[in-house]
Amino acid sequence: MSFSLSKATIQDASELNDLVNSAYRGDSSRQGWTTEADLLDGTRVTTELMAEILAKPETTILKYVDGNKIQGCVELRNTSGKLYLGMLTVAPSLQGKGIGKVMLQAAEVEAKRLNCEAIFMTVISIRKELIDWYKRHGYLETGERKPFHMPDTRWGVPKQVLEFIVLQKVIAYPEASGRGTAKFIPFLALLVLALFSASTIEQTLTHEPKLFVFTGFGSSRTSITKDELTKLYHEGKVYVSIKAQSAADKIFQSTGKKISIREFSRIAKNKFIVLTDDEMVSQLRNVAVDGVSFDDFDKPYPLSQTSFSKDSVTKLSITGVTALTRSIGILMNEKGYAVITEKLKPAFKASDLVHISNEVSLTDSCVFSHRGRVFCSKAEHFKALLDLGCNVVELTGNHNKDFGEQSFIKTLKWYHANGMQTFGGGLNDQDANKPLVLTLKDGTRLGFIGFNELCPINECAKPKVAGANQWNREKARMVIQKMKNEMKLDVVIASVQFGEWDFYHPQKSQRRIAYDLIDFGADLVYGAHAHQIQQVEFYKSKPIFYGLGNFLFDEIQRIGVRQGMFINIYITKGKIIQANPVYTFMGDNRVNGLADSLQAAVTKKSILVDSLLYR
Repeated sequence: MSFSLSKATIQDASELNDLVNSAYRGDSSRQGWTTEADLLDGTRVTTELMAEILAKPETTILKYVDGNKIQGCVELRNTSGKLYLGMLTVAPSLQGKGIGKVMLQAAEVEAKRLNCEAIFMTVISIRKELIDWYKRHGYLETGERKPFHMPDTRWGVPKQVLEFIVLQKVIAYPEASGRGTAKFIPFLALLVLALFSASTIEQTLTHEPKLFVFTGFGSSRTSITKDELTKLYHEGKVYVSIKAQSAADKIFQSTGKKISIREFSRIAKNKFIVLTDDEMVSQLRNVAVDGVSFDDFDKPYPLSQTSFSKDSVTKLSITGVTALTRSIGILMNEKGYAVITEKLKPAFKASDLVHISNEVSLTDSCVFSHRGRVFCSKAEHFKALLDLGCNVVELTGNHNKDFGEQSFIKTLKWYHANGMQTFGGGLNDQDANKPLVLTLKDGTRLGFIGFNELCPINECAKPKVAGANQWNREKARMVIQKMKNEMKLDVVIASVQFGEWDFYHPQKSQRRIAYDLIDFGADLVYGAHAHQIQQVEFYKSKPIFYGLGNFLFDEIQRIGVRQGMFINIYITKGKIIQANPVYTFMGDNRVNGLADSLQAAVTKKSILVDSLLYR
């Protein structure tokens, strides 16, 4: 592979203009994943404007040349000790091959040469995929936002209201040499040091990505043989992303049907698409090939002959209503706590985090009856939570204070003494509104926040009173934006104890709250205390599970409360890559277990509605 990386000159203005516009504007840009064609009309830059930028003494544009053609560029500008990075561009046909990474490495070299303490950039706030890519390369949100105001239409004309966020990466300097040493090293020498060697770069640029097959969230098929997949690919019946196409075409010895992930998501039901591991999203479900899924960490996925490392992916299981009381309390008195966990326990064996939404507190004098709506539980029965591997407890439920505040506080102490972290409730209103923050295996920072919408029986916290975190729209906006912008959390999961509804479909109030939470920055929203299982929706490509149904509770009076699900959520590289429901069904003896194929099919027919899934 023959290429060069050097400073652009005024003579390159026209070719650079053509490159940048081909990657960001118009139909040609849709071949790559950096397109802004849906956000802005007009040009990204003009030849005249490019020439003006090249003429500025404080600005450098690096050009990546391959085959006598400029295939990549990046603008770098020294601004009072920080290096501004802009206009990072790779030709659409070469995106996903590591060229962008090389340009970022070169930017860090230039920052060191100029003795800059950090590199910063502005990115359109709704370009999540691009923001995530920068974050994987060490850039963090500063919390600063700027209006998208471009009086010069040579930069483009917005189709909607836009704003910038500011990303920054602090530059590390070797302690031995000190920061001042870097400026005496010639630029090209630094560049060679940063890129290590031609063989290293060639390996970077020719590295084939990990490929996986996906289908629509509600599709009936979740497995396929590689032979059938190959046949369908040759027939043009398998889609492929732009980033995955080159590697997929080599595997299948045919040309795939290119499509963007956004476009495929709208037509995904019972169709297949090949994506790279970096493109995995929760709106599309992974398809097992020859019986191997992406989370079979000890087996190579057939398309790539490799798999994810178990050490890099966190599996979080979120469950529905738990209330260890009434009829199942009587059952555990007779047969022990294991009677309610034995059918479910194997399903959580591989989970790193197990969430339980428990809405009943411990009471020394607890006596169970088959009926009633004042609930208590016993410490010996709480061993069921330990048996399932629970390490995260949600406290947004309605009945945690049925036996008073002290019972709630005693139970809170029991959770913490047994290694369980809590959220959605606390010792006072500020404590209840405090996010639970966890650092996962690969360094991803995950945050939970929970709310109770109505507080119908005075169960919510007050300034000097313990309880659940009461819903308030402005409070939710402030805490979630703090989680994202100040606490720098990669993933935010929000829960709501909605009002009780005996319907599969969500109510207007539920949708309004869920939409708000995602607009504020949540990456996944769920209702854990819905006794009635409810539908799933994707809003702005993010999942909403309106009601998970009963998990460990005694209701069996109608099918809607016997049906349930828990969600297996997989998180890596700062994002949710899958959120897969596992269906359950409450038996006549009030013991929950995994649904059989017929029971699961009936549940899916009620909660997986095309108009809510494919957008």
